[in-house]
Amino acid sequence: MDVLKVNEHHQSVIGGYAQLYRYQRQQYLRSVQSAINDVINSKLLEDTYTRDEVTEIVSGIQNDILNDLEAELINFVQANILMLCQLFQQAEKWHLQLNVDLSEMQNKELLESVQNIENIPAKVEKPKLTPLSINIEKTSELMRQEIFNLQEENKQLLEDVKILHDKILNMRQEYENMVQKCEEKNKMIEELQKIIEQNINSISKETNIEEKKLEAENILQNYDNVLKEQITNELEEMKQKVETAQSQLTLAEMELEKKFNSTAAYNNMKKIISKKNDQIKELRNRLLKYESLDNVENGEKK
Repeated sequence: MDVLKVNEHHQSVIGGYAQLYRYQRQQYLRSVQSAINDVINSKLLEDTYTRDEVTEIVSGIQNDILNDLEAELINFVQANILMLCQLFQQAEKWHLQLNVDLSEMQNKELLESVQNIENIPAKVEKPKLTPLSINIEKTSELMRQEIFNLQEENKQLLEDVKILHDKILNMRQEYENMVQKCEEKNKMIEELQKIIEQNINSISKETNIEEKKLEAENILQNYDNVLKEQITNELEEMKQKVETAQSQLTLAEMELEKKFNSTAAYNNMKKIISKKNDQIKELRNRLLKYESLDNVENGEKK
């Protein structure tokens, strides 16, 4: 049974299932043989028969066998459906979606490999589906571990988001500090301009006053240009840092939302909300229907 790729427990369950239907097949063959024997003992009592009599006897046997065969096939299909329902019910308790590859049921290699399954002794006492509660402790432990891992991962994501948020707040604070420094430097420039103007006024009576005034203005302009360029570069760099931090925060929030949307709790809540919306729509339609009936009755009374 290695070709079936199932564990030892499932192999024993399959063996019990095969033995059960081998027994039912043998019982069906015995019933067919009994029906044929009944016909031989009850109707084949003479030495010669006409064509019509032979046709009647064969038709009777054929009808009996077909009826028994149809009943047996129906019973076989129904029993397999019940077995699939048991498996699906167990899977749904753990939010699993099982699928069946019907093409594999026509695989000759696999069909040949299961011919000897009926001869393998089953280790289960009864041909019933083993309750899931047998391994409930191990399964529950796995589920708890998975939930713990998800909680830790969400916790780490929340911490990352908090760190990024703190970084953005710090960068905004630095940006505000840079703006404040810029205002202070602008005030310094204005004070320098006033001092230069005062110096220009004090030396207005001296010679070459225009040359000294031009020189002072050039010095002030150069200082102003250098200071503005420095402040602009610092502000641009701070702006890029803030934008980068905001992008990282957005990505982290999107990832956290994606993980939350993929959880079973979110999907179940989404189904419940969808169901409630459908109920509300139905109640609204019924209310509109009753209101229209009331309007018609009021119109008739008038």
